[in-house]
Amino acid sequence: MITKHLIFATLLAGLLVGGFASADVYLSTAGADANDGLTAGTPKLTLGAALGVLNGQTAPTTLHIAAGTYTQNGIFNVTVSGSAGNLVTIQGEGGTVTLRQSVLNVQGAFVTIQNISFDAQDLHEACVVVRSTAADCTISSCNFTGVKEVGEHFNTETSEAVEDIDVAPVQVMAANRCTIQNCNFNGTALQLWDYAILMPSATGGAQDLTVTGCTIEGATSCTGGVKILRQCFNVQILNTNFANIMTEAFSLESNGSAIASGTSVGILIQGGVSNGGYRKDSQRGLMELYRCQADNVQFRNLIMYSVGSDGADGIKISSATCTNVTIDGFNYAQNLGGGTRAISITNHDGNSNEDGLAAVCYVGNILIQNAVINTGPSGTAIQLWNYPVVDGITLRNIVVTRPGNGNFLDWNSNSTASNILIDGLTATNGSDTIAWYATSHFRNATIRNFTHTGTSSEPIVFESGSTFANILIEDCTFTRLDGEVGPGGNAISMAGGVQVNGCTMRRLNVNWLDGNDALAFWGATSSFQNFTLQNSYINSTRDAFVVADTPMTGIVIEDCTMTASAHGVVARRDNGAFVNVTMRRCRFHIGQLDPDIAIDTTWGAAICARIGTARWIGGVIEDILCTGHRALGFYDVGVKENLIIRRVISNTDYEAVLTGVGNDLRTTPFPDCKFVSNLGYAGRFWQNLTTFGPCIFENITMTNCIWQSLALHGMDLNQQTTWTGLNASNCLFEGRGSSLGSGSLGIKVEVGSTITSATFNNCVFKYAGPIDDVTDFRMGGFLLEDPGTALTSAGFHNCLFDGGNAGFIAQRFRISDGASIQPTVTSVLLDNCSFVNQKDRAVSLHYSQGSNVIIKDCTVSGGLRGHRVYALWHGNRLSVQNLTVDGGGVQRGVFFGTSANTEPNNWSILGGAMTNLANVGIRLAAGVRDSAISGVTLAGAAGSSHGIFVDNSGASGRAPSSPPTSTSATRRSAASAATASGCTDHRTRSAPARSRAWAEWASTSWTIRRFARFPPTSSAPTTR
Repeated sequence: MITKHLIFATLLAGLLVGGFASADVYLSTAGADANDGLTAGTPKLTLGAALGVLNGQTAPTTLHIAAGTYTQNGIFNVTVSGSAGNLVTIQGEGGTVTLRQSVLNVQGAFVTIQNISFDAQDLHEACVVVRSTAADCTISSCNFTGVKEVGEHFNTETSEAVEDIDVAPVQVMAANRCTIQNCNFNGTALQLWDYAILMPSATGGAQDLTVTGCTIEGATSCTGGVKILRQCFNVQILNTNFANIMTEAFSLESNGSAIASGTSVGILIQGGVSNGGYRKDSQRGLMELYRCQADNVQFRNLIMYSVGSDGADGIKISSATCTNVTIDGFNYAQNLGGGTRAISITNHDGNSNEDGLAAVCYVGNILIQNAVINTGPSGTAIQLWNYPVVDGITLRNIVVTRPGNGNFLDWNSNSTASNILIDGLTATNGSDTIAWYATSHFRNATIRNFTHTGTSSEPIVFESGSTFANILIEDCTFTRLDGEVGPGGNAISMAGGVQVNGCTMRRLNVNWLDGNDALAFWGATSSFQNFTLQNSYINSTRDAFVVADTPMTGIVIEDCTMTASAHGVVARRDNGAFVNVTMRRCRFHIGQLDPDIAIDTTWGAAICARIGTARWIGGVIEDILCTGHRALGFYDVGVKENLIIRRVISNTDYEAVLTGVGNDLRTTPFPDCKFVSNLGYAGRFWQNLTTFGPCIFENITMTNCIWQSLALHGMDLNQQTTWTGLNASNCLFEGRGSSLGSGSLGIKVEVGSTITSATFNNCVFKYAGPIDDVTDFRMGGFLLEDPGTALTSAGFHNCLFDGGNAGFIAQRFRISDGASIQPTVTSVLLDNCSFVNQKDRAVSLHYSQGSNVIIKDCTVSGGLRGHRVYALWHGNRLSVQNLTVDGGGVQRGVFFGTSANTEPNNWSILGGAMTNLANVGIRLAAGVRDSAISGVTLAGAAGSSHGIFVDNSGASGRAPSSPPTSTSATRRSAASAATASGCTDHRTRSAPARSRAWAEWASTSWTIRRFARFPPTSSAPTTR
């Protein structure tokens, strides 16, 4: 029977004979290799001897190294393995322990190395090598120095020829679950290590590498921190500081030639401070993912700064394919200079890598948030360049400061990005903040909560052949204060061949002073479609929203306030155009009148198209309030058509609406608008025919509009403008001249301008300024004057003409200038119109010409002097029908005369009643034919002189040089059924000092029949 004692004895013998002993090992500078090393009293002297004993033990076991320096040149294997809870430990004790010229080559698992200083003294390329078989190893509280390239290759899967990165104090050969903690790596100027911690491209697993609480101090030759050259999983670098790093503090490079490939998953770099950049390398960054595939990469709570004169990038993704990348809590500063980047995504060598591989840099779902970045004098915060593709990028809560001209977001050189969110960006100073250009392509981008302050060229710039689709910019504030120095660019600039389809900007607050334009879209090869600007405040010393040299199609601008020295919304220069615009519920104040912008103080308007061939085609402008310089301005050569302009209210210093200089305005209704000008015209429409060609206005409709000037005309049609199809209903046209001679009327048509096919229904033509009693200007409601002006096929229905020297006027503006080439009035009807408070005349056709003018069913009241209807006119078919006049005891009725030696026909005064007259009821001073006076009632004030007064001695004392040749024709004219009361019966008068023929002509020009004087001298009327 086998007893317990026999079993125990057998096991003990086995342990003693077979090497299964479990004991600690001791090493001391006071020891001897002849000792067994198994007790503190019998320590070994050399590392090699001590490890020989340790490798024969079973875990748990510990190599106790006493304080002191141990020098032994060689590579020493650690083959003993432990297990969970049964570790193999190599540790220094009792003070500083230094191993010189020695390399620990760890092959066993569950090995812990701690509290040791390693100094390879430039004899080896590593201090500790952890082999792929050595899982679950820990290196703790150790110091490393003295490694240098000497031709060793610990990575047996490669060689110097294919992998020249092989020098590092700690090298982890694809070992799983390796931890390096609380260690110091102290580089010296003489060393040439590549990286402090290296995971070469060894085959086998590579997961769960942890570097925590370490300090890696580089030098001019000690280049990097942690380098991984293979596929890896679950790598963590925590609270580790990298100081004076030449290039990378961390680098994953696992997908190059002869290097292990595959996607690395789960990389976390968190905490710590990194600085470097003594040698700028455009292919490197302090933290980088380079020529690799990676998923779920996190950079958290990192502090980085570059101290070199050229600098170094911070975090860089270069020629890599990476998904789900997070950069959170990032603080970066470029202290000295250089064009470095805090974060860079690129193919570092353009279309291909330096080794000829196809260029691939793809990033999906990258989050950058809670960052503070100082780009230095000329650096860049975040840059995409050289053909990267990014799908899904979020930038949130980022603060950028720039002492010089550094950029924030610089995406160029054929970059492609989609699904972009920039949320919570604060930028100060610098150059372009968000700059997307150089043939890049972007879609589905949102920029929100962006605050810019300082001397930036352009907070947002899209340019240089790039394409954009579905861009949203919202809740942003851009401030450049008056007096700041530095380049004065635009707040938002899209230019240089950029193609934009779909851009919405809302809730912007732009205070852009001493800069250029606020929002600028321009470039001959650019294209802009489907733009929306909403709920924004824009303030600029130049233009607030400008499109130049290119069309912008499909625009919505609503609920905005814009103030500017130059223009509010403007299309300008050749090919600048707005097509299909909807503009509503906006407020404009234009014209701080910047003395440095002379051209804009001349032309500035809230909404305008000007310079070159600027066009505005299609759209709705409604519910707009304008103050300041001008409201609407459409200038220069370029068609403006198919616009609906309604409910626009303006109170401006100069023209509320100014258009002309070769400009065409077509098919444009103006419903429910109020245009008020304090110093200029409410509406001025003019051109320069010699320089720019004709200015055409077609199919213009005005409904419920007010055109009111407090200084000049309500509307001024000037410089040979051509109007075809003008329809106005329920409108007010008012001029209020503040001084005589300045010209103030409701509507003035002058200098060769023409109106054809016009209708005015229920309109008011008003003049409320001073009356001209000195210079014989005719202030009033509607004036057609100057050579070449014409009114054709026009109707005035149920209109009111209020105030002025006259109401409806077609004459030489200044009567004392005398007859000349006269304005033309053809096929014009004044129907059911009222004339009140005209001092001299209600209707004045004085030195004018034309045909077929009818004044029908009109009423006249008020005034101080003159005839109610005055026609010193050259033309046929002039008719006054059913005219009702209250002369107020001081006015006269109708004057008909001609201004030249002519014989017009078909003049008539038919029906009507003219009462309370003074002096003359009807005065006839014309040789006419086929004309008639019929059914007129004349009633004069007490003591008035004439009822019908035929006087062919000449109009206003200016007689024709000779009588008409056909007296028989004049005799066909008649006056019948006419009555007059209170008037002396003087119907004819011979011209004094004239020949008998002249007197005879004068007495026979009008044949008077059944004219009754009332009260009669007998019981029956006297017929003559």
